Amino acid sequence: LRQWQLPHWVPDIYTHGYPLLAEGETGVLSPINALILFLFPFSSAVTLLYFTYATIAISGTYLFLRRHQLTRISSLLGSLVFAFSGFMLSRYFQPSIIFAAALLPWGFLALRSSFLPMIIYIQITAGHLQITLISIIAYVLYSLKPKTLLLVFLGLGLSAMQLFPSFKLYQLSDRRSWDPMVRFAYSLPPSHLITYIFPQAFGISSPGD
Repeated sequence: LRQWQLPHWVPDIYTHGYPLLAEGETGVLSPINALILFLFPFSSAVTLLYFTYATIAISGTYLFLRRHQLTRISSLLGSLVFAFSGFMLSRYFQPSIIFAAALLPWGFLALRSSFLPMIIYIQITAGHLQITLISIIAYVLYSLKPKTLLLVFLGLGLSAMQLFPSFKLYQLSDRRSWDPMVRFAYSLPPSHLITYIFPQAFGISSPGD
């Protein structure tokens, strides 16, 4: 990014290279991510991204609850519960999921305006298509208005630069057939659950385990 280049391809892995931009989880097409990653050293930028999206989640939830006539203290409590929920904290190692989910309250707020396409664009480019799809379903069911569908399609259109490469990568992936055996092949072994609860069950882990 500092060299004014998108990290779209990694040439030295998987024999023929890997289309990194198509995976989407780098989040470099997000204006929020790109600006922070461009301005700050990487280690500082990652910390600042977590802080920024936590602020986005808290402020969006607070404003959404205030719109529904909750008191200030109730709205603040609700926003903290959302931002620091089990879902958010347990996914700390998958920032793209947290970043996309943090924008959900803003999507609900945008249903009364024309900003929903921009929220959907930022959610998709934050790096996680599945969370955005769940959010879109929530927006449509919450509003039940034809206008919302139009705004959703506009948001998807704005995100075409991310969606088309991602769709092509999906067509080339092992998961394209929805074969259950392929999906379950990525499941973690039971020992990971044990060490998640009792970190030293099998002795002291070494860095990288």
